[in-house]
Amino acid sequence: MTKQKRAKEPTKKLVATFVRGNGTDDEIRARCEAEISGWIDLSPKAQSDMIRIMREVENRPVSPAVSLRTDGEAQSVGPDETTNLSLYAARMTDTFASGSNDYCDQRLSEIARYSQLANKRVDPRFINASLAFVNEAAAEDAVQSTLAVQMAATHDAALWALARVRIADMAPQVQLFGNLATKLLNAYTKQAETLAKLQRGGEQVVKHIHIDNRGGQAVVTDQVVTGGANAESREQPFGGVSPALLGSHPFGEPLPAFPDQGQETVPIARGPISGSAEG
Repeated sequence: MTKQKRAKEPTKKLVATFVRGNGTDDEIRARCEAEISGWIDLSPKAQSDMIRIMREVENRPVSPAVSLRTDGEAQSVGPDETTNLSLYAARMTDTFASGSNDYCDQRLSEIARYSQLANKRVDPRFINASLAFVNEAAAEDAVQSTLAVQMAATHDAALWALARVRIADMAPQVQLFGNLATKLLNAYTKQAETLAKLQRGGEQVVKHIHIDNRGGQAVVTDQVVTGGANAESREQPFGGVSPALLGSHPFGEPLPAFPDQGQETVPIARGPISGSAEG
């Protein structure tokens, strides 16, 4: 009599659930109880944290997301087939803070090109993470969003160099990658400071001089006033929404091929955009 092997049960997939964070705390709690597995097992502190986080996530802007499309040997990067194209274009415009379709395409192409070189392939998850970074930077114009794209690449390159320091077993390699990591981290810090300065609009230092006639001593106090001329100009948009964005238009430009990657051009997926954006 042969012994039958017991069928292996499929591994249960763990899923993290987020609920809508609008309404009162009691309303959010009710959604959590109904939709989040294991909610009743959480401590009161953990439940309070979850409610707070759901509310914060609800109020955060949503960054655009792309997927990798394959048609034979050709690959392209663009919105998922289920994504509303008008909503995709609107979020891309908001992320890069520009009404220029060509500008948004160019920045997205740069992120995809960097992904192709850094990861030996076009990685949609890397591109989406970079788009989320740029979105969270809250750029107010094209200059700031360009800087945010550079920061995303600088951060990735710095961590790559630090990882090489960690696994290096020869002193010259440690020194080489250590110096590279230091330069990249310093560059990132300067980029972050520049972005903060652009968003602050500069600083004006007003000096108040008080002279004591009895002793002839002058007391100087500084008052830092944020804003100034740059702050006033920030109230004006960097560029209005181009007429093309108000109707249907092709969204995306092709990326150049990289011979060492073994694949042809990776274009940004095009498609007519029409209709209104939906939430």
